[in-house]
Amino acid sequence: MNEEAEKSEEQISNDPLARFIARLRNIFAQYEDRIQALRDIIDTTTPYASALDEPDTSLAQLSAAVRKVPKERIPQVQELFRRMRNKEITYRQMLQELFENFEREGWNYDLIVALHESQMRQPRLPTLRNSLLTTAVATFEVVVANVATEFYHFRPEALEMNARDREKEFSLRELKQFETINDAIDYTISKRVESLMFGSIADWRRFFNDALKIDLSDLTIDWPEFQEILLRRHVIVHNGGRASRRYVTQVKQSDPNAKVTEGDVLDCEQDYLEYALDHLLVAGTLLVAAVTVKFSRADALSSKLNMLTYSLLRNGRLEAVKRLCKFGMSMPIDQDEILIFKVNMALAVKAQEGIEGISKDITSWDVSALSDVFKLAKASLLGRLDEAFKLLPPLVERGQIGAEELLEWPLFSSMRKDRRFTPIMMPKIEEAGIAHLDDKWVVLNTKTGVVHKPGCRLAKSGERMYIDAPEVQAARRCRICWR
Repeated sequence: MNEEAEKSEEQISNDPLARFIARLRNIFAQYEDRIQALRDIIDTTTPYASALDEPDTSLAQLSAAVRKVPKERIPQVQELFRRMRNKEITYRQMLQELFENFEREGWNYDLIVALHESQMRQPRLPTLRNSLLTTAVATFEVVVANVATEFYHFRPEALEMNARDREKEFSLRELKQFETINDAIDYTISKRVESLMFGSIADWRRFFNDALKIDLSDLTIDWPEFQEILLRRHVIVHNGGRASRRYVTQVKQSDPNAKVTEGDVLDCEQDYLEYALDHLLVAGTLLVAAVTVKFSRADALSSKLNMLTYSLLRNGRLEAVKRLCKFGMSMPIDQDEILIFKVNMALAVKAQEGIEGISKDITSWDVSALSDVFKLAKASLLGRLDEAFKLLPPLVERGQIGAEELLEWPLFSSMRKDRRFTPIMMPKIEEAGIAHLDDKWVVLNTKTGVVHKPGCRLAKSGERMYIDAPEVQAARRCRICWR
């Protein structure tokens, strides 16, 4: 470990605020990674679960019973299966024909029982999606618990912030178990957080309001929709996935026209699951960001939030992008960082509503005193490609626009279709192929001060440098590719 890194760690360990902020940053990073892990699992496992629900897979379960069918009867049985598969006869009609056409032959009863078991077999894909939703909600709950825990450690006096919290915490026997006051504080925090997590979303909202003047409902894409996701998880876990009276009542309080009745099956379709992950990701990351801003305006997680927004924008998660950008634009950060959020917000709105959705706001945006990057952004957003192509080459030459941005940033989606884009991109092909370079090379993001190994999915832009360069040795390692 180099001297600078040692000094940095020593400063953090001796500074309660620095330690608190560092732990919040770690919660943010871990949460983002866990939600991404769930997305990866969804993408990887869904095709397999779908295959298990295919009719041919269900029929494969009948193999033992089918083997008992006499050779002379096989053509007739195959014809029955063909007619049912082609919907020429119903399942009930097939059973009736097996009863009537092969009466007293014995093997037909085994086949009928196997068919019935096959029909009653629970589909696998809804089970997978329900499990992933419960895991995602549990991951959000971990964020709530971790943030509350770190807050209490940073501000232990908050343990007495209201009357009921000032009641006696320990019995005499419990007090004898503690060697130090810190042990007693740790135990108290553990009990308090455990009690908080046994409460409802309303209790969590009340806690953050009381303790930090942060309203959890202001940190979601849509508060009623977010509540419904947590309610659905409760129904899946505790009511077999069927709408309970409480679920129906609370959903209809938010939306009186909601078409749901007690006993309805609440499976998670693919679109719903992805939408739920967006809601949970936004709520968790903005909770951490809001608490960070509350105590350290100089370390507002803006770079991490910008990277997350960029990734979601590229993947078309537009509602999440808009909510993150709205929060980012209100943060106490540099103007350039705020304007990056503004541009990405406009890109998300444009993707949903077309140029009409942003025309008024972006046309009136005064960029005359801003850098050429934002002049280029305005021109590209409004489809003024001639103007954009005059601004782009110098920015690329100066390294203000990198290869990754040219290839990935949705800002350039229209420009990539223009033949003028190719000669600008071609000289940057080597930089874009950095993932294939030897390990002696790394990518140093000069904005965040983080070093990435070649091919790291978080290395969105930066300078290619030798691993033994002084700047690289002094920089922080990426939490993903260096772990």
